[in-house]
Amino acid sequence: MRLPFVPVALLAAVLLPVRRGPTAQSGPLPDIGVSKTPTQSIEGRVLRDGQPVSGATVTCAWRSIPAVGGNSEMARATTERTATTDAQGYYRLEVPPWRDLRVHASTADAISPIQGPISAPFTGSVDLTLEAGAPITGKFDLEGTPVKAAVQFALDRLLPSKTSVPMRVLSKSTNDGSFRVDGLPKGKWQLRIVADERGLRPLAVQLCETGVNHDIVLKGGTRSDVVFVDRDGKPAEGVDIEVIDHGIVERATTDATGRAHLVGLQRGHATTIIATPKTGGSRCYYPLEPGMDPQGDLLPEMTLQLAETYSVSGKVFATDGTPAKGIPVVFRGAIHGAGYPPADFSHVVTSDADGHFSCSRLDKHLFYEVEALIDGEIQPIGVVDPRPHLFKAELDSFRIGFRRIAVDIGLPGGGPYTFEGRIYGPKDRGDFSSYKKLVRVEGSKFVSPCLTPGEYATFVVSDMLGFARNESAIRANTGGKASTDFKLSLEQPRVLEGKVLDAGRKGIGGAKVAIVFEGSDFENQPRRFSDGIVQALWQDSYPAEKFPREATTAGDGSFRLVCVESNGFYDLLATREANPNQQAAIPPTRLGRVLAVPNPIEIVIR
Repeated sequence: MRLPFVPVALLAAVLLPVRRGPTAQSGPLPDIGVSKTPTQSIEGRVLRDGQPVSGATVTCAWRSIPAVGGNSEMARATTERTATTDAQGYYRLEVPPWRDLRVHASTADAISPIQGPISAPFTGSVDLTLEAGAPITGKFDLEGTPVKAAVQFALDRLLPSKTSVPMRVLSKSTNDGSFRVDGLPKGKWQLRIVADERGLRPLAVQLCETGVNHDIVLKGGTRSDVVFVDRDGKPAEGVDIEVIDHGIVERATTDATGRAHLVGLQRGHATTIIATPKTGGSRCYYPLEPGMDPQGDLLPEMTLQLAETYSVSGKVFATDGTPAKGIPVVFRGAIHGAGYPPADFSHVVTSDADGHFSCSRLDKHLFYEVEALIDGEIQPIGVVDPRPHLFKAELDSFRIGFRRIAVDIGLPGGGPYTFEGRIYGPKDRGDFSSYKKLVRVEGSKFVSPCLTPGEYATFVVSDMLGFARNESAIRANTGGKASTDFKLSLEQPRVLEGKVLDAGRKGIGGAKVAIVFEGSDFENQPRRFSDGIVQALWQDSYPAEKFPREATTAGDGSFRLVCVESNGFYDLLATREANPNQQAAIPPTRLGRVLAVPNPIEIVIR
């Protein structure tokens, strides 16, 4: 049977090959606290027309901060790593675990389609096929008048999903406005003009497709001076301003008088900016409403006051308990009360020599998730809740590498088998389909990402051996223990065979028999968090036609069912009722904890 794992757009599902069947170790597990998860990699081969390509550049990128859905440069920023293929066309790239990635290969005259989002841990091959590049070409003009100097612009790839990794290419035209951008993956891109003193902007939103020539009309935008003052009304120097606009890319910084000059703004429409002060205010959205002039343009000068802010601090310690210096800490916007994209309000600070970190530019309407970035790996520190009764100015101290789940996975002899470890949760999110894969530390030991406090379900899933599971709680105070450790062992799926009998021990044909969660009825509603995940696995990975969980008995009362979880708490129900879930139906006969009952099973209906 093949397992239809979760789609790549969520998380690349990878099966781990095992050449022999390791057995879970005897005795207690060692405490597995790793400051950084073992290095992960993606590897594969670059081909063109079926032949390996040496010297090709393979680029892998992920979002610099773990946020999606924002409009700001911070939310779009990416971190890239590159590798060059060897003589046989092979490449290998080290990447952070559990991050959405995009990967593509390129040469001087060819480029591969983008693969992603994919995620490590990833065993297997990510092969990339080069094809001839399709450029974006075109020409700018000023509403019928040729441009007289080069125009700089940015091309942003249109993302197929919210978890896709952004890609931006900067270029510029010739002095007559002609442009050609080579080396782009095929698809659609959004073009924005990089603002300069001319204040030019596209006449409309520009979506450009590779292989197509584009005539783009530019016009002069409106201009305005924005003056920022602090909470006391004094000029605010050094405020970074970013214009949020589908037509232009523009950034500015206020001078000693608090003034910044903005150009190329859309006429007759409200314009939104993001302002980030150095001190004395929060990173915040500011709508610039049109003025009262006949054109409806922005006023030539607007004075804005920095938004109220608050400060939150914390401490980061290394795995051994000593202060951790130089750790990037992200205050990631999570929920904004006014509905703005929360990712745009994120901040990155760095811990000092004492492991102390602080951010004093937090928006009072925003929830933040605070995370340490350890070589790109996300390790959650805590949550900032702005509501007065839940607000904490000092977060609980965080120890790098702690709050993990560690699993020792045992397999039966024989093999080889394929399997993967998964962590679902926390429970309060009610998500039965999203998960992160466990990472092999050594031998049969695997670890989860660092987790936020809550209840989690750990699964080991195999196409041949079914699954095993465990539910466990991660607490804020770990008591000095880096991980919650346990063992999970896979066995062959349990076949349940037997007969349904009447009081005279005669077989009952046409009876309904089913495996259900312990204590459930024929509707088999989940009793625990992990039961909901089991139902999703049954539907996606273990079809009933191959792994029957209910049946109608044969004429002699015989039945055969398969439970893909060989160690678990299940009941066997049997009834003569055609509709056993109706209120007037006679309660079914129940055989509790049936996996402990040897075959042949007899269940008597009286």
